[in-house]
Amino acid sequence: MTRAASMTTESTAWTIAAAPSGGGDPVAAALLTFLDGVTFYRPKTVYVSTPITTGPWFYEELARRGAHGRIEDIESGLLDVVRDHAIAHNAAITAETIVEANSRLPEHNFINPANLVVATWSQAQYISFWLGFIERAAGQVLLSPGWAYSTGCTHEFAKAVTDGLSVVDHTFAPLSLHDGLQHSRQAIAHIKELGLEPTSLMEAVEILSHASGEAT
Repeated sequence: MTRAASMTTESTAWTIAAAPSGGGDPVAAALLTFLDGVTFYRPKTVYVSTPITTGPWFYEELARRGAHGRIEDIESGLLDVVRDHAIAHNAAITAETIVEANSRLPEHNFINPANLVVATWSQAQYISFWLGFIERAAGQVLLSPGWAYSTGCTHEFAKAVTDGLSVVDHTFAPLSLHDGLQHSRQAIAHIKELGLEPTSLMEAVEILSHASGEAT
């Protein structure tokens, strides 16, 4: 998490309490213990849900390099190369998104999940940790461009909407559960047009479909 998560003494502040132990993961446990002592002013804490290792560029670049089929079946060396480039590409977009958001909401604190890097964590561990953060501390979720192409962002969007948080896109337009589902379905359709099958993203969107009552 970023240094933007500041402490406050205002009476409406929301303090993290009874954080779980981290499920046996010492890094997660240490982070959650740290969060136990941080007081967030929730209405001004904005979690920036952003693609980190995937996003539209990732899938388009895989297709340009001749990859096809299920993502998990693609040669690992190619995936690593494209992911490394995607991380840099996405980081630049996220930085621009936060600069623009900060100009609109200068009194708010923006949490950029890309700044947390734990070499031993799986995608599932990252998703679990940030869903816990959203539940405990976020007052609003800001969706960065390309979010609908990301498994983690899709889970974060579903969590925020079902928890009743304010959710907006990078233009600050509100997004309902139905709106988000439409964006997600369009993203999957685009990826399939590229000849790729994003299994984990499809599973996340299926969860979103059930949450919206629009399961197919």
